[in-house]
Amino acid sequence: MNRVAHFKVALIGASGLLGRTVANELAAITRWQVVPTAFRHGDASIVMLDVRDESAVREFITDHAPDAIIVAAVERRPDVCENDPALARALNVDALGLGFIASAAQEISSWGLSISTDYVFDGTRPPYQPDDTPNPLNA
Repeated sequence: MNRVAHFKVALIGASGLLGRTVANELAAITRWQVVPTAFRHGDASIVMLDVRDESAVREFITDHAPDAIIVAAVERRPDVCENDPALARALNVDALGLGFIASAAQEISSWGLSISTDYVFDGTRPPYQPDDTPNPLNA
């Protein structure tokens, strides 16, 4: 009997530009089940999730028990980050900086990948590597 292994991936931020692209790539891997999430924009196939809500995120991760979590959500607009630094920090650092998402993933032995923006660098020494020191020009 030939069994096909299924791998479940939670895609946090599936409705954004990056998230839609990642979702399309993952859809091509037929053995993988993708559980997409979105904050506002979605349809019946997308789980609505506010990643700033730690209890909602933990419940989502526990209920779906994904093998991997890909975080493609971020507040990337510099003007929004400058005008509301508390909101930007809550989203980009506390939640998506793999704070409680990483903690919840670790609790179920799930693998995690957080995709960041290059806005955390000042542009003076590209190409950047994962261990390069951030030096953003704005909030």
